[in-house]
Amino acid sequence: MTERSSPAKWDWMDAYDKNPEEKVISGVSKLQEISRHLNIDPKQPDPHQLLMLAIEKTNENILNALIGSFKININQRDAKGRTALTQAVKAGNRDMVECLLEIQGIDVNAPDEDGITPLWLSLRNHVSRDHRMIAAVIIQKADVNERDGNGDYSITWAIRNNIDSFRDSSSFHSDWQRGSLLIPLLIKKKELDVERIESVGQSPFLSAINCESLSRLDDFLKDLLDSGKFNVNILDGDFRSPLSLAAEKSTTWAVNALLESAEVDVCSQDKDGRTPLIWSIITGRFTTMQLLLEREDSGINTPDMNGRTPLSWASETGNLDILEFLLQKCADNVDEPDLNGQTPLFWAVQREPEYGSLHKRSRGFDRGLESQNEQIVKYLINSGGADPYFKDNNKRTPLSWAVTTKNLDIVEYLIEYQGCNINDSDKDGRTPLSWSAEQGDIEVVRYLLSIDGVDANIEDHEKRSPLFWATRPKNETMIKHLLPRDMETLHTLATKGTYVEKVKLLLEAGYDSSKLDGSGQTPLHRAVRARNLDFAKLFIKYCHSSVNKKDKKGITPLQLAVTYSPHMLALLVESSAQTNEIQRSAWFNGNDGESHSIVCLSLKGEDQSLQFISRNQFSANFGQDAWPMAPGICLL
Repeated sequence: MTERSSPAKWDWMDAYDKNPEEKVISGVSKLQEISRHLNIDPKQPDPHQLLMLAIEKTNENILNALIGSFKININQRDAKGRTALTQAVKAGNRDMVECLLEIQGIDVNAPDEDGITPLWLSLRNHVSRDHRMIAAVIIQKADVNERDGNGDYSITWAIRNNIDSFRDSSSFHSDWQRGSLLIPLLIKKKELDVERIESVGQSPFLSAINCESLSRLDDFLKDLLDSGKFNVNILDGDFRSPLSLAAEKSTTWAVNALLESAEVDVCSQDKDGRTPLIWSIITGRFTTMQLLLEREDSGINTPDMNGRTPLSWASETGNLDILEFLLQKCADNVDEPDLNGQTPLFWAVQREPEYGSLHKRSRGFDRGLESQNEQIVKYLINSGGADPYFKDNNKRTPLSWAVTTKNLDIVEYLIEYQGCNINDSDKDGRTPLSWSAEQGDIEVVRYLLSIDGVDANIEDHEKRSPLFWATRPKNETMIKHLLPRDMETLHTLATKGTYVEKVKLLLEAGYDSSKLDGSGQTPLHRAVRARNLDFAKLFIKYCHSSVNKKDKKGITPLQLAVTYSPHMLALLVESSAQTNEIQRSAWFNGNDGESHSIVCLSLKGEDQSLQFISRNQFSANFGQDAWPMAPGICLL
């Protein structure tokens, strides 16, 4: 039996067109024939099912035959809510899509069960050449203001995803690329509601400026500006205007174009009070700053929500060109403080420096090429007249802030060339050395300690010294630099009783716990007086000789203990404290004469012990008639 060959790809339908009178078949027969061609059961053919299958297999002849010969509901959905148009878009067949779009009554905006319309389906597949061409066709007839399932609008989504970027240009011909830009097509739609369309609080213009990698950004902005469809002062969720974002991120062309608008608010302030001028300064856009300053309403002295002026921001950014240009126009405000009382000079000294290669030494300290920070500080003081002694709301000076960074060059300049006071205390009593010990650089601390007249023992209002602030884990180098100059930190900690870890760190770093304070007392004296048993144990462990140290009044720790801390007597006695100067009656200070009326002090070799016992305990140990004891008896 000879096998019947299949008809050529499109030839099988030609028989009905060329010889209609020779072979007339019923509609059912035609559907059955189509079914067999599509390899499905021909017994009960469903026209819509055949239509969807023809689209899936991209069989245009069958598609045309079904549409032309049968009354098919072109908007009928399959089990997944997809229409024939959605199926055609998914298949990526532009001819089929165009054929379907010509059918009267077709719903171009019909979503599937996931809420995805044909337009959104084509946009999301924009990397495919066929889908881009399909999107270009659908845009002409679709509702471009229709949100997707995530609440996005087509124009803002297209901008955010940079759909007109051709990363692999070798895949496309340049003439096709030029004709397949989708964003311009969306903008040209008359019904595109730019004012209403927002994504995450942003209009298309704002989204475009935020998308710094957007291809042909200038062309897009020009198209949008020329369309006249949007408010040039529209604000995003952070109250930032198009000009604000353009000043931060965009080209000078975009800034110029916006400035040409009569309605633009040049001094618009965002939620933080920052103007476009401030944003141009923060991002170091010198030309943009110049363009803005050409306007009288640029807001050259307008502060943000924290009271910081454009000059304040320029001082922090480290761009000397911007600072010089700005200072020429607002020199009178060089010492204008912000809400924290800090002038531009304060912000200049706080920025971490950028050094070049080391090339000179000053007072034995390595220094780099003059950093931008140093240049700005010098320019503010020497050319701008900034006050280096100005104090902020916390009474801190620029020097107090400079020492918290690695700005050794600035610290040196403020002290040696401007005469700033190294021991000047702020509102909390903290000196520059105190701040540097806590937050600064080891080289800065080393330099401060090298200065004649620096006082390393000035305590703040809470009795905390520079060494106290330096004492923290993994800061041993800083601690060891301050140890030799410190006199009373350990004494102060001994009286507080809440800094066990700090005391341990200091002792482990080599702090001499036999060191005497102004009264001749050791830290052990202080710990005993403060009834701090844990600290007393630590001090004895690290410096046993301090047990019998006498202060300027001849008082030992044991003598203090019998008066103030009886619970420490045993510890001190067992640590070989000398007892011969303690009056017998003194042993009972702080002890209940009724319940503990006898003290037993024993000495065996070099070991001493001390015990308070009651009369009953004594009788039990030594017998009822061993000794006719009266209260307050001391056995030595």
